[in-house]
Amino acid sequence: MQVDLTVKRLFVNDNTSEITIASPVLEGKYPEGKITIPIIGSILESPEYFTQEDLDRYNLFIFDITFDNELNISLTINGWEIVNVIPEI
Repeated sequence: MQVDLTVKRLFVNDNTSEITIASPVLEGKYPEGKITIPIIGSILESPEYFTQEDLDRYNLFIFDITFDNELNISLTINGWEIVNVIPEI
């Protein structure tokens, strides 16, 4: 699945922007059958981006979210691996 989102300026201190993925296959492994990924927090965990100026330089961020057979999540942003998420239930 590919989704293109257009947003206004990204801000380093924005704690409210999120990507939520919901699916029946996630039920039982994730609370309420969905996962939520913070946009800014995830971008800033990359070794490429640190400051507001870094966010202002780029106008395209590609989030690749991958599920393995166990439904564990791998996240990369613009090719940088960010985090492996194993849900705590």
